[in-house]
Amino acid sequence: MKFSLSRSTFLSIILSVTVTNKGAYASHAGWGSNPGCRDAYVVIAGICKWGAGALGDTCSQSTGSATVNLACQHGLCVNTVCVSCTSDAECIANAGTVCVVDAVNGNHCGTGLGSDACADAGDCTNTDGYNYCNGGLCNDGSIGETCDDNVDCVSTFCDTSGLQCFDGANLGHCGANSDCASGYCDLIANQCDDAPAQGGGDPHYSLHFNQFLSVQSLCDLVLMDSPHAYDGLGVTIHARHAAPLEMNAGDEYTFISNLILQIGKERWEVQADGAKIFKDGEEYNLLENEARSGEQAAASGGFPYTVQMTAKGSRKNQIEYEFLFADRSKIVLRANRHFKMAFVEVSGRFGGAAIRGFLGTPEKKGLFGRDGALIATTPESADIEAYAQEWQVMESESKLFMDKNAFPQAPHKCVFVDSGHGFLETDDANLTNQLLRGSRRRLSEVNPEMKLAAEKACAHISESHKRHWCEEDVMKSGFEEIASEPFYGV
Repeated sequence: MKFSLSRSTFLSIILSVTVTNKGAYASHAGWGSNPGCRDAYVVIAGICKWGAGALGDTCSQSTGSATVNLACQHGLCVNTVCVSCTSDAECIANAGTVCVVDAVNGNHCGTGLGSDACADAGDCTNTDGYNYCNGGLCNDGSIGETCDDNVDCVSTFCDTSGLQCFDGANLGHCGANSDCASGYCDLIANQCDDAPAQGGGDPHYSLHFNQFLSVQSLCDLVLMDSPHAYDGLGVTIHARHAAPLEMNAGDEYTFISNLILQIGKERWEVQADGAKIFKDGEEYNLLENEARSGEQAAASGGFPYTVQMTAKGSRKNQIEYEFLFADRSKIVLRANRHFKMAFVEVSGRFGGAAIRGFLGTPEKKGLFGRDGALIATTPESADIEAYAQEWQVMESESKLFMDKNAFPQAPHKCVFVDSGHGFLETDDANLTNQLLRGSRRRLSEVNPEMKLAAEKACAHISESHKRHWCEEDVMKSGFEEIASEPFYGV
């Protein structure tokens, strides 16, 4: 027979124990007949536990392979006398029980499982990794239970503010990415949020849920597409991968040369060369139009968003254009006018509409195709070139960039750089012959002084993936200033 107790009942039984009916054995009406239990006892799995048998009371023991304490409030019967436990080894009423040290009520044997009495975490068995002493009772690490860190919670998320187990949802307090279901903790607000998707460098991408991959290629990619965002207004981002016009053999690399954001019918294009922004094909001076930046809603179907330009970095070479929407979704397009690379950052849910694209989706982790089917659960298990090819801008899609003929354009496939072999062959032999060819240098093959300089420049970056990207990009481009780019982090 198996019974369960609420915490209030459980505590009431413990705290109301008296030495009345000493030596009197009776059955408990609420728990069925058991001649070995006194009136206030509770029968659990055939064993009297937490009854009125006080220290020194006479108790009985079963015969057989295991000793069963039948008449002691503290759960320990030794030589027919109820005694206080002094060690876990003495608590043999049930396998795995522990001796709970309790200066107020006396030491007693407990199971150490959820809802069992405890004085500290050591009184809880922790066999499942979650039992933790909370308010005098062992808990099971469920939502709302007290915790010190993530291992105390079944959900694996401990709110760092209230020190309670929670589900890792957005806005919960956090101190590290591991505290959040999304895999991202905003360390400024110390709150869980959707992990921003980012791209930049020789192109490297941090997808939603902090999934890292690199894809060196010549290609126009659909980074994000949400045609139904904001009641059908629509938000789309394309990126153009290009190669420098001048490169030495062995220094071959690619980068994001252009980014274009379409909101409704408006198109905003950022060019890495010059760090300029164009609106609907015309260069747009945000400083001159700053007073009108909030009026962009009128031309975009009425949904409000603002555009703000900021010059960052010690030399003000990082020109950033931030698009902020009313629901606080955000898109950042940034270009460095010194080393002529573009960077992108996307965060938010954009009105709750479905989001797809090369950057993934904030709804679920993984790499997905155009049809929504899962291609791979992680970048490590994916064919990255096939994934990039999946998201090349198709012939049937609008060509958003002002230059609509940059090579390659569908139906020509993306051109990929194979580590150690330069650009791979494309499906157009004539155009292939025009491409720069060479050998990508591996980090171990570069000039030791250059490698040391790159490591020093990027040493401040805490995230290992991005630190490696930074070192790689500094060595390939020759620009140590790359290390100060916000994309790589701090």
